[in-house]
Amino acid sequence: MTELLQGRALDALEGFPEPGFDMSEINAVTNLEIHFVDSSGVISWNFMRDTPDFPFSDWNFSTSTQEDYEWLVARWC
Repeated sequence: MTELLQGRALDALEGFPEPGFDMSEINAVTNLEIHFVDSSGVISWNFMRDTPDFPFSDWNFSTSTQEDYEWLVARWC
């Protein structure tokens, strides 16, 4: 959610559509496209639920870019 709103002033948040329940509207190609254009598409209320899909995990900033790359490649193969 924070990525969708990043860089916007609080007064610029007016006019965003409310989250919805209609999955045909949420999954519509035009709605998905508008997310890439200006992040103002309709999102599902499920996106706002209290239970996350995955547990929170802090990012490990102690490694180098090369070490991160090698870790990711090892998981891909």
